[in-house]
Amino acid sequence: MTQSPAAVPLPTAEQFESARAQAFKVHLGAQVVTLLLDKIEPRRGSGRGMSFAVTFRGPADWPLEPDTHELEHPVLGLLMLFISPFAERDGERHYEAIFN
Repeated sequence: MTQSPAAVPLPTAEQFESARAQAFKVHLGAQVVTLLLDKIEPRRGSGRGMSFAVTFRGPADWPLEPDTHELEHPVLGLLMLFISPFAERDGERHYEAIFN
């Protein structure tokens, strides 16, 4: 019987803050799309801890569907995040991931 890998805890808002304006690579098969970490914003949570949203900016010509994507960062490592597009402006598409 094989064991599944241990769950890696997701980064905190502070850890994401240290990666602001840095590149995250999204792997789409053989293609790679680069997203830049734009903002980290606190949100009203469920009362069970801090809730926050992370927004990314990426190229408008490579739209990502709302889905769980593998994002790679040199310090934070590989992250499986559900990201969803919420705006397109200035030739960029904007995405959001919410942490509760």
